[in-house]
Amino acid sequence: MKDDDIPNRDDNPINEIKFTRATFFEILKLCTENQDGYSHTIISLEDHADVKEYINEFCKEIADTESARECCNRTLTSENCVMFPSIAELPAAGEVEHSCLFIASKQANETSLYKMPTQSLKGGSISHHYFYLQNCNSAKLYSMAITIVFRGDFEGTEYIPGELDVKLTNGDRPIQTKKNSNRVSMLEIGHVNPEDRVPSTLEQLGRLVLRHEPKSEVIESGLFGLSIKANASSKYSISISGLFACDAFSEVKREIGRMKATHRESLSLSVNSRALDTSIRLIERKLRIAEDRLVKEAQAQCDRCENEIEKLDMELDFRDELDDNGAFLIEKLKVKEVEYIHWRSLRSRRLNARDELKSQLKNLIHEKSLTNQKSSLLSKELNANKPKLSAAASFLWGHEKSASIMAQFDNRSSENIR
Repeated sequence: MKDDDIPNRDDNPINEIKFTRATFFEILKLCTENQDGYSHTIISLEDHADVKEYINEFCKEIADTESARECCNRTLTSENCVMFPSIAELPAAGEVEHSCLFIASKQANETSLYKMPTQSLKGGSISHHYFYLQNCNSAKLYSMAITIVFRGDFEGTEYIPGELDVKLTNGDRPIQTKKNSNRVSMLEIGHVNPEDRVPSTLEQLGRLVLRHEPKSEVIESGLFGLSIKANASSKYSISISGLFACDAFSEVKREIGRMKATHRESLSLSVNSRALDTSIRLIERKLRIAEDRLVKEAQAQCDRCENEIEKLDMELDFRDELDDNGAFLIEKLKVKEVEYIHWRSLRSRRLNARDELKSQLKNLIHEKSLTNQKSSLLSKELNANKPKLSAAASFLWGHEKSASIMAQFDNRSSENIR
């Protein structure tokens, strides 16, 4: 490329094409003018199921919150957005415009955005993959990871490990060069950490993870290009994942809903704990009756029957001296044996019932312990989050509305928790 063909980023754009989903293919045409083959796709956060699910979390809890409803109607600026790791790190009032604040979401893992099936690339060849990232109004990526998994190929019986070089670029805007030809200025971005570079061998697949993580900023919608050069014949697949941030109003609104859900759960656990106390006292009373009266009674009757049967057996040793040859004693012995069987069976059932009560009591005590532990953790979480949420609400909506929002978490009546 000659010097007069090099785009000057200070030049004023002529016939500027705005980066939108509608103009994606028009811009793509400029990027791929001198490229033989390429792939392209559109990644939309607005249409992504995981992002939708997160955004719609705790809708029921915040539906009745006036301040939360107001934040949904605010228009967000798309330029110079600042991202904060959490609500607790929001700046003091007046330090930054509300409309350009974003807060990292509380998603546990990276969200999968795109996966491409295995591709083949000959040694010395370069492949180009373009994707247009479309953020939505209330969610923007702040971290993006492009994972390339690759392997080599066989030349006869010899395995040649795969070897790739990758480069990620971001399209700024179409500009006109001094030769009056439109080009798109593409800036190289991203990095590969040493731990994210795994070589390809016969025993393992190679892996490269290219990360784009702007400091304290979100990743704006735009065109991204991934160039992959094969130094040796390789087969590779691409997956794109990321972490997203939400506008401050939406994220604080969700935190209000999350705290209301936590508060409601805490109240429910308190009710369950009291119910368990009642059940434990009832089981303990049944157990005392079973041990002190029922089991002892059955045991005493069994002992009595055994003694009487033993006495009758001794009397039968002298039945030759009796007028009826011991027939009366034999009938009496049969009756006592039936009575003994009855009391022994009843004792066994009562012992089983007692053991079952002991097992129930043990389980209830364990359940109550777990309930109290969880309730304690939730209470600590609520107490820890209240100051952070109060400060964030004051920053966004003022002290009066913040006090109104926080008042609901001081009311221990479950009837007032919507």
